[in-house]
Order: sequence, then C-alpha cells, then structure tokens
Amino acid sequence: MKDLSYVPADSSVATSTSVPANKEARKPLRKWLVWSAPILVWALLLVGSFFLAKHYINGLQQQMIQIQTSAEDLNRTVTELHTQLGEHKESLAQLQSQFDHVQSDLEAVKEELSLAGSTLTSSDQTRQALNERISDLSKELENLRSSITKLEEAARAY
Repeated sequence: MKDLSYVPADSSVATSTSVPANKEARKPLRKWLVWSAPILVWALLLVGSFFLAKHYINGLQQQMIQIQTSAEDLNRTVTELHTQLGEHKESLAQLQSQFDHVQSDLEAVKEELSLAGSTLTSSDQTRQALNERISDLSKELENLRSSITKLEEAARAY
C-alpha cells in the first residue's frame, strides 16, 4: 500500500468519483421514463377506447334510425291494409244484402209461378215474362255470388 500515491483532485487523471456522478444524473431521467411510459400507454388506450366506443355507438344509432324508418313504413302499410279491409267488408255487406234481396225476389217469383200454374198455361205472354224475369234474377244471383267470392278471397288475402 505504500506504492499508492496521492493524486490531487484537480489533476487530469480520471477519478473513480466521476463515473457515479454520471449514473446519478441518469437516474432522474430513468425514473421519469419509468413513470411516464405506462401513463402514456394508459392515456392512449383510454383515448382509443373512447373513439372506438363513439364509433360503435354511432353505428348503433344509424341502425336504430333505419329500423325506426322501416317500422314507420310498415305501420303505414298496415294502416292502409286495415282501411282496404274495412272497405272490402262494407262492399261485401252491400253485396250480401243485394244477394239476399235477389234471392227473395226469385223465391217470390217461384212461389207465384207455383200458385198461378193453371193461369199461366192460358197466358203465354205472362209465362214468358216470368221466365225472363227468373232468368234475369238467376243471372244477377250468379254475378253476386261470384262478386262475393272474389271479395271473400280478397279479404282472406289481407
């Protein structure tokens, strides 16, 4: 140990105290990086999550608007169908009353024919007129039956 000589502090020879001073200067920078990096990552995750959630919510809102529009269209269509169905029911009721009237007229003519059977043989004109009336009423009855059938089919379709 006697060989070791003392070197003054102001000499140009590097001392062992200069290396630890450099390490100590880096320590606050390292501490700052250690704390700021995770905070920055969390901040970026939060911002990214916010924008992703905003994009998702906007998509859902657009879907809701489309669904609402189609529901309004369907409601309008259903209302129109109900109106048409009511009109068809009214027409059906009118045709049914006409049908009943024609049928009662036909029954009355048939009854008159059966009661006046002997009188008709003497009067060909009366018999011919009654036969024409019966055929007219029968045609009208058939027309009414076909109209009622068509209306019933239309009502079933709705």
